[in-house]
Amino acid sequence: MNQSDIPQKFRITEHGVRSAAHHCPHSIPFPAMMSALKTFMGLPARLSVMQAHGVEWQTDNDYFYYMGVSGDGFTLRYNMLDFLREGKWNNQSLKDCFLLEGIAFRLFGDDTIPIKDEGIDWDTIGEKIVQHLLSDRPVILLQEGGSCKLVVGYTDYGSTLIVHNGGKGVRIAKTAKPLENWTKKLAAVIFVDGLTTPGDKKEIAVRALSRAYELLSEKKDAPWGYGYGEYLWKRWISLLEDDRKYRAKSSEFRYINPEKFD
Repeated sequence: MNQSDIPQKFRITEHGVRSAAHHCPHSIPFPAMMSALKTFMGLPARLSVMQAHGVEWQTDNDYFYYMGVSGDGFTLRYNMLDFLREGKWNNQSLKDCFLLEGIAFRLFGDDTIPIKDEGIDWDTIGEKIVQHLLSDRPVILLQEGGSCKLVVGYTDYGSTLIVHNGGKGVRIAKTAKPLENWTKKLAAVIFVDGLTTPGDKKEIAVRALSRAYELLSEKKDAPWGYGYGEYLWKRWISLLEDDRKYRAKSSEFRYINPEKFD
């Protein structure tokens, strides 16, 4: 890519911002990223209000909805990248997240992802991302371990990307940070191509519920020891029955103390 043909730095247009409020946690990467993408593109957010610990919290219902549609959240230890690498449901959980909002996309993946629109050419992927950003459209990076980044711009002619981690920032572009060596741990790139006709929400919900039942009833153990499906929930119940967890350190907050998120 000839540097004289492109700006040294560039940021795409932010079409929507989150309201300033106490926001509930966005701790699961892919649903958080989808919620951030929807806000960034200016699509209306699904919000509600709850009271907890004397504070009024704004609940991002989109985040929780994407947890259900993606399946990334029902099993706690199984993320979108795992689904893509297994070719699970022919990538339908990923497709449904975008179909729900009427967002067109293309998936570029490395050799570990069997179903994709194109493979990643490591010699040209940076140029493709820069050209896509210059068309004023965002990109999502999927990284090892399930981490996700919303790319909203670049500096240094694309050697450094400007990314948002999907968290609770009100102005996504303002809270985005530079990411060098962005190809490290990169497994897939989602090119967001703009808006199209949304899918049937009832059909999407039915598919999501079917996938959730499948995940929650599986007996397979995962190699990292936590397992998922039936095994995970039995383990979780055993932890709740352990009185020591009620005096847990912060590392155990996910079992007993959701208010630790405050």
